[in-house]
Amino acid sequence: MVTKISSSLDNIQKGTDAFSQNMEALKHNFLFRGYFRKLEKQKNKEQRRGIVAR
Repeated sequence: MVTKISSSLDNIQKGTDAFSQNMEALKHNFLFRGYFRKLEKQKNKEQRRGIVAR
């Protein structure tokens, strides 16, 4: 039972790492680059509003 759980956790970690790599690659793809830039600008704007509101 312990080996199955350990194996499952290893598989989850590998899957998470692969997903992170794919998302990073998408950020640099010309089809998706604008979308991620827009998200980043929106995130920065919200952070600035939070700083000003305090």
